[in-house]
Amino acid sequence: MVEGPAAAALGQLARERWRRAGLYAPEPEPSEPSGALWPAHVAVDFREVEIGIARTEPKWRDFEEVRETERLHLAAIAAARRLIYLENQYIASPVIAEALAARLAEPDGPEIVILSTARAPSWFDHMTMDRTRSTFLRRLIAADTHGRFHAYCPYTRRGLNNIIVHSKVSIIDDQMLRAGSTNLNNRSCGFDTECDVAMEAESEAASAAILRFRARLLAHYLGCAPEQFQDAFAASGSLAAAIETLDTTTPRRLRPLAPVGMGPLATVIAAFHLGDPAGTEDSWRPWRRKANLERARQAFMTDLVQARAGQPMVRNVGTPAPEPADG
Repeated sequence: MVEGPAAAALGQLARERWRRAGLYAPEPEPSEPSGALWPAHVAVDFREVEIGIARTEPKWRDFEEVRETERLHLAAIAAARRLIYLENQYIASPVIAEALAARLAEPDGPEIVILSTARAPSWFDHMTMDRTRSTFLRRLIAADTHGRFHAYCPYTRRGLNNIIVHSKVSIIDDQMLRAGSTNLNNRSCGFDTECDVAMEAESEAASAAILRFRARLLAHYLGCAPEQFQDAFAASGSLAAAIETLDTTTPRRLRPLAPVGMGPLATVIAAFHLGDPAGTEDSWRPWRRKANLERARQAFMTDLVQARAGQPMVRNVGTPAPEPADG
């Protein structure tokens, strides 16, 4: 939840997309003063902070492609110093996988913790997203020469059912927090229409709020108090170590997420990312998809080399929005 100029900017974006679909979206009536609509029972985590809105918009008719969500993820992964936490429904983008693998290969790179669903609820997603995720996980396991990669899937308190993770949250160190609709797959990076909100901590209070937010998320899955998780993390300095320390129930609440075996059909699906187009160009031409994704991967590696040489990967990830979206 956001209020003020940030809320106005999100409303403006929603109306623009509604109109693009040929539907009626009237301009809003003058609203109540800032703060008047905020529910009293919802605690405020951040005050007076600047946010960014990252979009994915496919190339369609006269509209140009927008890949801000992918660019922000890549820039954030490259900038991480200690910890990358990714909570997401679908983990399948080979470009994101390459970005994470590059950080795992560094001797002093960040710890990477991923939390996702054990098994997708639909047959289609199970065949497409789950199988391609196995390729993603294998890439990171192969790159993890320093033992800093961990992936988990949550289960209910009695351990009978896996929890469907529908959230899309990324937390980088205690410095960046983003949440929205973007999955870590090809569709969300260039084919679907997505929107994320992100913020960077510019004060100690904001950094502390990000730490509390992450503790609240993981404590929810583990069934413990957020303060208990904070203490475990502070004692070990590792997110995975804190999870292992606190997840002592049988069966476990957060279980290791591992690649699954793949037969010939699943191998083809994963190789060509069937059901997961990278953009409108290859939506009906999956034979182009593998080559397109490989070019995107190579472009990222070039950017990463430049970044390591002192040239920033992304100066301005997004496009400045018109007023009043300056919040």
